[in-house]
Amino acid sequence: MISLLRTISFGYIAQHRTRSLLVVLSIALGVATLVATQAISRGLKGSLQDAVNPLAGIADLIVIKGGAGLPASLAREIRQAALPGIEDARPFVFARVALVELDNRPIWLFGLEMPDELKRDAKAFLSENSLGIRTSLRTPSLVELPTWIAKLQAGEVGLVSVDVSEALKSRGVSGTTFSLRNAGRTPHFLLLGTVDFSASPMPVGGAVAVLPLDAASSVCYPEKVGTVQQINIRLAPGADQATAQQHLQRWLGVRGDVQTIDTNRAALSDVTSGLEVGLLIGSAGALVVGLFLVYNALSVSVAERRRDIGILRAVGATRGQIAGLFLGESLIMGLVGSGLGLPLGWLLAWLAVKPLAGVISEMLVPIEGATVQMPFWLAIVALISGTLAAVFAALLPALQAAQEEPAEAVRRLHRSRPWVAIILQLSIVVTLIVLGILFVVYRSAFPKLVGIFAGIVFLLLGGLTSTPLLTAFFGRLFQPLFRYILGLEGRLAADSLVRSPGRTGLVIAALAATSGLLVQTSGFLKSTREAISNWIEDKIA
Repeated sequence: MISLLRTISFGYIAQHRTRSLLVVLSIALGVATLVATQAISRGLKGSLQDAVNPLAGIADLIVIKGGAGLPASLAREIRQAALPGIEDARPFVFARVALVELDNRPIWLFGLEMPDELKRDAKAFLSENSLGIRTSLRTPSLVELPTWIAKLQAGEVGLVSVDVSEALKSRGVSGTTFSLRNAGRTPHFLLLGTVDFSASPMPVGGAVAVLPLDAASSVCYPEKVGTVQQINIRLAPGADQATAQQHLQRWLGVRGDVQTIDTNRAALSDVTSGLEVGLLIGSAGALVVGLFLVYNALSVSVAERRRDIGILRAVGATRGQIAGLFLGESLIMGLVGSGLGLPLGWLLAWLAVKPLAGVISEMLVPIEGATVQMPFWLAIVALISGTLAAVFAALLPALQAAQEEPAEAVRRLHRSRPWVAIILQLSIVVTLIVLGILFVVYRSAFPKLVGIFAGIVFLLLGGLTSTPLLTAFFGRLFQPLFRYILGLEGRLAADSLVRSPGRTGLVIAALAATSGLLVQTSGFLKSTREAISNWIEDKIA
């Protein structure tokens, strides 16, 4: 079998380089779309979860109260209550504000509870703290030393990330003060130094400013100073999370809502799940389009090589060897195409992740540092999917080639398609469409996303498989009209369409699938926009 592939298949592929290249590229594009969409989806999902609550890395539970905020004093009450399983409670302020000196550049503002020791020994506290935040304090000059001490005692001080500090210096700013704009106010703060979160469990990156809690509260809640967004709860070692959550919620009553980190992040799942489904359907659709292109190319190959098949059958080749010949060709092209699709998909994801992160930042929450996540299992799944799609696409042409009789294969005349094959194809079309409808209607009975995803794939396959039958029907229906209106050219085109509806119909199927993907993308955009609007209205407003 290997010698047959080497002498016949490789020779045919070499003679038809352009067609073989198109088959390989169609598989590569399908695999690349699968890899890119899933790598982007995984990367954006992680960044979104961190952006929704960047302080979640230092807490086991969080206490929130919607957009109204909580009194910072509530954290002290929780600590004094000594509730079972509760080890510590810390209030936090976090928000996106504008840094005035850098043309109102967006920056993360964090307000951290700094004890009285800060006023006596700022360097000791800021260089050794339980949050794992690294700091570098600048040394004040003798002239600004009185202002330094006064601002420090008043809490009108702050730190910025290294990149912000360098940007301030590059702009010619003195670097001793900075201003934050929010809610129509622009308070000024003394710059103590720089801050680095790389060693902290808090997933914080990009431009950052850190202020004492009261100062940050005055920026975010100018009318209600002392209000914070949330209180982070750390549990005692070995404490049961569910039990501690129940005790704390019972003690708080209506003053706050106690949530786990997973529950808090799940508020974004209404939007991200739609994004994931849309990307997954798009990648599956690209593979299906590639599948039909491969099928069409191999069908043409079978038609061109009928005489070769007849000669091989006449000299003793079995039906299995003939089928294996075409399946082997598709396997080789599938492996090559899938191998090319992996780096191409990574490149597409790398090019697209930043623009997508920018769009999501404008619509939902600012996300920074979005990366492409391509685990090893994704590469294996994509490689197998592309190869199987190529082999599956070649299955029917291979079986058709295996059914050729030596005497009929060497003839030049076209053999009409038997009614049994037409009925079989019609049965397959009806089965696929019925399965698709059943999966969609009863999607709630299947695991999450399985029903709707399987339903869409079956409906797409059923619609594309029906195009050769529809092509033959409408070709015969409009054949007289084409002859009358388009003359000789129209007659030849209509005759070719009716004589080979399979190959022509598959070209139409590929075009129909492309149009279907455009419509699907438009519907996905509209539904995602509505989901975002509903999410903002239900979860935020």
